[in-house]
Amino acid sequence: MATFCKEFEQIYNFETDKAQLSAPELSAFGDLFSTVATYSPFSLERATIPIYRSAEQIGAAVRVAQAKLGL
Repeated sequence: MATFCKEFEQIYNFETDKAQLSAPELSAFGDLFSTVATYSPFSLERATIPIYRSAEQIGAAVRVAQAKLGL
């Protein structure tokens, strides 16, 4: 999951021309970016700092993005 989050964050944040995305893509990918940027593999860290997200939460965010895009 860490690799997915790192790669998605890099691609979306630095390599994607957001002006070329449709409104549904902007919504889906923007929301997903907000979630993956807060991923932590450490349960103690997630328990201490509520903004951090687990692998399960990242997976759920991916499914929401897929649904928004009709995939």
